[in-house]
Amino acid sequence: RARWLGHHLYAEMTLAVDPKLSLAGVRKVTDDIKEHARGHLPALENLHLEVAPASGRERPEHHPKAKREHHH
Repeated sequence: RARWLGHHLYAEMTLAVDPKLSLAGVRKVTDDIKEHARGHLPALENLHLEVAPASGRERPEHHPKAKREHHH
């Protein structure tokens, strides 16, 4: 979810991670996501990431648009 406030973008997302992933691993993933988002969204002022253990239901094929719309 993202909202504009003036010329700045504020976003939040929930990230489902493998429960076996270490805290350091989770931190690396969240840092990488924030860096990637800032690289693609110059107006991004803040990205709040909530981390939750994956239940096995959140597979990428449930979100086919996410694969097609990913750009480097």
